[in-house]
Amino acid sequence: ARQWYEKAAAAGNKDGMANLGFLYNQGLGVAIDYQQAFQWFEKAADGDNAQGMVNLGVLYVQGLGVKQDYGKARQWFERSAANGNAQSMVNLGFLYNNGLGVDLDYQQARLWYEKAAAVHCASGMYNLGVLYEHGLGVPQDFEQARNWFEKAADLGDVNAAIELKKIAR
Repeated sequence: ARQWYEKAAAAGNKDGMANLGFLYNQGLGVAIDYQQAFQWFEKAADGDNAQGMVNLGVLYVQGLGVKQDYGKARQWFERSAANGNAQSMVNLGFLYNNGLGVDLDYQQARLWYEKAAAVHCASGMYNLGVLYEHGLGVPQDFEQARNWFEKAADLGDVNAAIELKKIAR
């Protein structure tokens, strides 16, 4: 796969660049190299590739290949979310849910999770369930939590399925 992604990237294909970054980030067919991953994600992101943007944000959150910087992560997630990337929406919710580089703000987290859920993102649905289960930024509502967990589980979210079993007890 690396050879094809390299050819695509050399031809200016942003998806090929993002995919090469992913190979280096995960060590798939190559040694793990976060600096290489960062470079490929950055090239893809500079070309408005939403996946490159979200992956850059994740590197900044985790401090892999770059100095940890939640502010830069948020900027990349916001750009990617503006391009419709649901995972970036969830990641923005995570930053607000945990006060990472932003003020702790469950309302803002909920808004981002709702945007992700609106585009059928299981992770967004799961996180909405957690907010309702624990009453974080919303009134505690186990029925709402169950509804969100069921929707997420129906889309294959394992964590949501586990939460449903806990609630059923």
